[in-house]
This record gives sequence, structure tokens and C-alpha cells, in this order.
Amino acid sequence: MENLLTVPKAVIAATIFVVQNAGACFMRGLPIVVAMGVLAYINTLTSGAFAIAAQVIESFLYAIFAVAWHRYSLLPEVRARRGFALSFGLREIKFGALIVVVSLASMLIASMLAAVLPDEAAVVVILILALIASSVLVFFYPAIALDQPIDGGRFVQEGLTLIFSFIIGGILAIMIFILPLGVAALVAFGIASMFGAVTMIAIIVGLVNFIASVIIIAILVSTASFLYRDVIGLRGVPGT
Repeated sequence: MENLLTVPKAVIAATIFVVQNAGACFMRGLPIVVAMGVLAYINTLTSGAFAIAAQVIESFLYAIFAVAWHRYSLLPEVRARRGFALSFGLREIKFGALIVVVSLASMLIASMLAAVLPDEAAVVVILILALIASSVLVFFYPAIALDQPIDGGRFVQEGLTLIFSFIIGGILAIMIFILPLGVAALVAFGIASMFGAVTMIAIIVGLVNFIASVIIIAILVSTASFLYRDVIGLRGVPGT
């Protein structure tokens, strides 16, 4: 039972942590979300001519926030530091490169399975492979962000052991994310509707999604951080 609750506990702890540190979360997340929005707008103006380049840039923009939030989640000295919290260096390059490689491999594997399997079977196999891959990769990203050893064998072993815990954690995450977001969207739409302007509705709903996206990403990152700490353990980090 303890094993099954490992991921749900991390999800709950991450949610509480992000809520308690919402200010720091937005200081790090909002610049990245804004940059991604600008990038998406530019890509729209160019009719998707730079879609692939935009996806690669987005991967590294996400890496900048994720590395910063992984470190904020687990390193007390980072939480105590003042000044601009985002940076771009070797950690972020490694993190972003892994995202790009995983994305390319995922698209290639999905395309191959879709070509050789019936649609329904392909969907099932892809979902199973995605679950397995996510259960293992969840340890690689914090290791990069926190300058920890990349112990691939142990990451695979622990990830496969926690497969069912990840399923339960995913269901819990959906309950945490989707239901409140649905209520928030309805409230935002109701408030905006009182103004009777389509533009106002779009702005308010957009702001809700904008804020929610930062919170959701931060919770996912903190969940991975706490899982790494609790399952793998941190080496050479005082006070953890």
C-alpha cells in the first residue's frame, strides 16, 4: 500500500508547496509563459513556417522554468536567494536537449506503431509505452536540474516499480487540475458574460488559463522533485 501511495503523496505535497509559494512560482513562470505566448503568436503570423523551430525553442524555455523550480522545490539556499531567479546554462541545455530527444523519439515510435497496428491497438500500445516512459523519465529531469548522478538502471527499476502508483497519482492530478479549472472557467465566463463583450470574455478566460498553466506546470515539476527526493534521494546537498 505504501508503494501505491508514493506518487499520490508527492502530488499532494507538490500542490500544497506551490500554493504556499505562489509568488515565487509566478515570478519564475510568468516570463516563460509570456515568451511562449509571443513565440506562438509569431508562429501564427508566419503561418506555421517555423513550427519545428518554435517547438525546439519552447522546449528550452520550459527547461529554464523547470530547472529553476526543481531547484527551488528542494534547495533551501535557492529559496533564500534574492534577485532574478531564471538562468540559462549547462543544466538548462541538458534539460532542454532531453526534452527534444524524447519528443522526437515519441513521434517516431508513435508513427511506426500507427503504421503497423490497427488504430485502437496503436492507441493502447502508445498509452502503455507513454506511461512506462514517463515513470522512468520523471527521475532523469530532477537529476539534471539538481546536478545529481544519472543512474539509469535505478531510475528504470524504481519507475517500473511505481507504475500503478503513477496511475493513481495521475487520477488524483486530474481531480486536482481539471475540476477546479472547470469551475474557474465557468466563473470567469459568467463574470465576463455580464459585460456582454466577446473581447472581454476572451481576455478573462485567457487570463484564467494563463494563470492555471503556470500553477499546473509548477505542480508537475514539484511532484517530480519530491519523488526524486523520496525515492532516489539527494547526494551532496546539505539540509536535504
